[in-house]
Amino acid sequence: NEPYEPRVSAAKIAPPLKVNATTDEPVTTGVRLK
Repeated sequence: NEPYEPRVSAAKIAPPLKVNATTDEPVTTGVRLK
């Protein structure tokens, strides 16, 4: 269960990050830059 919790948190941050990344660069690059 412990490893699962952090994963959920990351997934929650992913949606907002995706929007920002898409505006500037691809999702992969945006996530890495952030």
